[in-house]
Amino acid sequence: MWTKLKTIITGKFNNLQQAEINAKVSELIAEKIKIEAQYIEKHTKDKYKIVKAFEFGGKQYFQFEDVFNVAVGRGMVASEYYNEFSMRCSREFLQAHCTAIHNAINNKNGIQISEIAKLSNQLKERLDLIFDVELMYKLASVIYFDENESPYNYDFKYNLEKIKTWKELKLSDFFLQVPMNDIIPLTGLSEQDLDIYTEVSKKINKHHLESIFTMLSERDKSKDFYRTIASQLNTATI
Repeated sequence: MWTKLKTIITGKFNNLQQAEINAKVSELIAEKIKIEAQYIEKHTKDKYKIVKAFEFGGKQYFQFEDVFNVAVGRGMVASEYYNEFSMRCSREFLQAHCTAIHNAINNKNGIQISEIAKLSNQLKERLDLIFDVELMYKLASVIYFDENESPYNYDFKYNLEKIKTWKELKLSDFFLQVPMNDIIPLTGLSEQDLDIYTEVSKKINKHHLESIFTMLSERDKSKDFYRTIASQLNTATI
């Protein structure tokens, strides 16, 4: 919104007097407020009330007033993502972990006890994490939606791009603006705490994923979970 506004001011309205520019700014702001109000009115039903959540990157995000009482389509995904967040493991991570354990047990050279022990310890380590950064982004993506989304359903492809946009800035820049304290315990974490923990979390994820990958076979590359965790490992390596 503000990028568009800047383009308009420096381009088409470059020759206008300051008073005319200010008038145009006020007009565009009023139009923005009207569009947001129309979105809320259009999608609010007796059972589900939609409210503004926060503005980030020039875009307004919305949420259901009661984040624990949402429409079925979005609610199903929210429940799945919250379970993942609570366990500090995505479904794909657990599938990869179980496959790695299976391969360690059925190794042609005999049971790989040391690998099984390492993988088991790493799974325990994840339960001790404060939170998993990737899973926190996923949870936020289903709770908060913009005017291009249906509040009642969750578009997986659209939200991958939405999360990618959020990640363009530091995690602390994003989550210190997002009202997630009602859902997850971020209270008391400073900007520095979040930045430090983000780096620690990325290193832990990278280490865990690398350990899992050492026990995956060529045949495992065709499984559904492989592409997801391979992408996560590439991201963690960058």
